[in-house]
Parts: sequence; structure tokens; C-alpha cells
Amino acid sequence: RRDPTPGGPNEAYEEYMARVAYANREFAERQSRQPGWKTARGRIYIVYGPPAERFTPQQLGRSAEDRRFEVWKYAGGRNDKYVFFDEHNNDVFHLIYSTNPRELSDPNFEARYPGLADLVRRM
Repeated sequence: RRDPTPGGPNEAYEEYMARVAYANREFAERQSRQPGWKTARGRIYIVYGPPAERFTPQQLGRSAEDRRFEVWKYAGGRNDKYVFFDEHNNDVFHLIYSTNPRELSDPNFEARYPGLADLVRRM
């Protein structure tokens, strides 16, 4: 975004940098030394901002042994959902599904993750 008020502080840039700092703090992949802004969760956070709701398996009454995932739900507009999955239980989350047509999704999401797909549908 461009600076909404030229001549003064650039609020859009400040907001962007705050999102980058948050992404680096919260979504860095320590094992692979990947900064948060380079991760799937970090990129979505930087582009779309904080989700209105963020769900983890434990919040949804799932066992801690379940493979790790997060579902981010955004309010307003199209109410997009983003599903991140940690395939190898190593804190590396990949975006596997989104209702946003501008984001990549696994075309076999429902077949590969039937329980998770059903959960997302009911949200």
C-alpha cells in the first residue's frame, strides 16, 4: 500500500514492518533457521494481518498426539480460512488449504485430510 498521508510518517510501512517483526518472533522455524517472514504462516500474517480466530488441535478438543495443524479464520469480506499443517511434527507448517482463490491449496485436501476437511467445513 502507498502512504495514505504523504509528508508525514508512513503508517502503511510502519504496519508492514510491525507485521514482519511479529512474524519473525512467532513463526520462525528454529530447526531450519528460517525467519518467520519466509514461512507460510508468516507470509499469510504479513499479507492479510492477524486472523480473527486461530484454532489449534488442543483448542478444538483434539489430543496432543494429533499431528499439528492451525486453522486461521478471517472476518469481514469473504471470511477466508487458511489451514496450515505440520506434516513431520518438526514445527514446519505448510499452507495446505485456503478458501482464498488467490492462495494455493492442495487439490486433494479433502481426500488426504478428511477429518480436518470436515472440521474446517463446520467452522
